[in-house]
Amino acid sequence: MFLKEYHEGCEAPSSYLIGDERTATAIVVNPRQDIAPYLADAQNHGWTIRHVFLTQRQPYHGTAYQQLRERTGALIHRSARVRGAKGFIPHADGDSLTLGSVRLCVMEPPNGGADAINLLVFDLERDPEQPCALLGSDTRYQGCQTTNPRL
Repeated sequence: MFLKEYHEGCEAPSSYLIGDERTATAIVVNPRQDIAPYLADAQNHGWTIRHVFLTQRQPYHGTAYQQLRERTGALIHRSARVRGAKGFIPHADGDSLTLGSVRLCVMEPPNGGADAINLLVFDLERDPEQPCALLGSDTRYQGCQTTNPRL
């Protein structure tokens, strides 16, 4: 499993690229307007971006998820609590997505907005019981080193 954080300044929330080498699949979490870094990193590893998760509506995300969907055919995931949203795969507390050695588990934060979710990230090859990271628009905890040093 590969996990890379993209960060621009102290006020903008981070975004992430998660890669699974076995399935050659990449996941983008909270993409920024400039999608070129995600596309370049995925291409450098031979991965296809197949999923995009939005953990909360943020002005920094803008239409980047739409651009990624158009360029890669990625499926867009967000909170099931968002009413009237079309073209998204809804996720509720406890839902999970497994791709090769990566499992994402959705958590609805108790004090989050109606559209907020957090993602527990598991590296199944290292430890299928202990998450490596907790990702969200306002949250990040990384408990194990998963960033590929070759990047």
